[in-house]
Amino acid sequence: MLVLTRLEDQRVVFPEVGISVCIVQARKGKTRIGINAPKGIRVVRDELVPDFKPIEAAKAFTGFIPVDSHQPSPTTLTPNQRLASTPEIEEQVELATGRLQQAQAELEDGNRHDALILIGQALAELDQLRADTQHAKDRRTDEQPQGVAEPAAAYHSRSTSDAAPRRIIVVNRDDAFGVSQPLCQHGFEIENVGDSFHAFIELSRAEKANAIVFHQVAVSPGDLDIIRNCSQQPDIPILIIGTDSDAASDLQQSLDHNTVVINTDHPSSIVWEVESAINRSVPPTVGL
Repeated sequence: MLVLTRLEDQRVVFPEVGISVCIVQARKGKTRIGINAPKGIRVVRDELVPDFKPIEAAKAFTGFIPVDSHQPSPTTLTPNQRLASTPEIEEQVELATGRLQQAQAELEDGNRHDALILIGQALAELDQLRADTQHAKDRRTDEQPQGVAEPAAAYHSRSTSDAAPRRIIVVNRDDAFGVSQPLCQHGFEIENVGDSFHAFIELSRAEKANAIVFHQVAVSPGDLDIIRNCSQQPDIPILIIGTDSDAASDLQQSLDHNTVVINTDHPSSIVWEVESAINRSVPPTVGL
């Protein structure tokens, strides 16, 4: 047995057989793994191996049963199979609820930073649960044989999605100046929020954001502190547009290579600055 130590979103690759294994999530003794493999390779959970029926698995992959087989195959999932993930859902909800209770206690003790971190973690866990449930629902078809044989190619890490949209959080109180429109036209998905706290909440979503744009709103060092020290994406690029000179001076100590103050409202300039900030923030590819 080969034993390796891997962090989340790090992979192990078997190039000769076209299989890669990625740690998607690890917490409290439970690890989620994503497996990319050729479609014909079957993946069966260890506890289900005694019930594994190759004939039914073949139907799952090819759509038909071999001619030499006369074994019946169910075409729908039973209620028990549909609820197979209920214990895991309950565990995740219980974990998130515990974090929120801890956050309340931290707030009562005056520890705002610690409380916000716990709130962000709880929101992230609940939204990931929503995303995973929706993904499982989308994949479910009537032809799945008892949920025993699973196409290995269906498992993948969120970070390696081929068609992940680029998502921008725009913080403004009135989009009459139209900062969202040029970004939309350039292919970005826009989430409009009214203040930094709601931007903090958006950063807990399973669909990761690529940048935050503060447009024509007052931005304080405290606003940046919430995002940099309490959110689920502390290193996200932040662009501040339309801040007056006094406010910009107050922000100087809070600026870093991922935080940019822009003194133009020209649509093409804003798009260029957003693209540049995102490109600067993309980490280099790291091998095994």
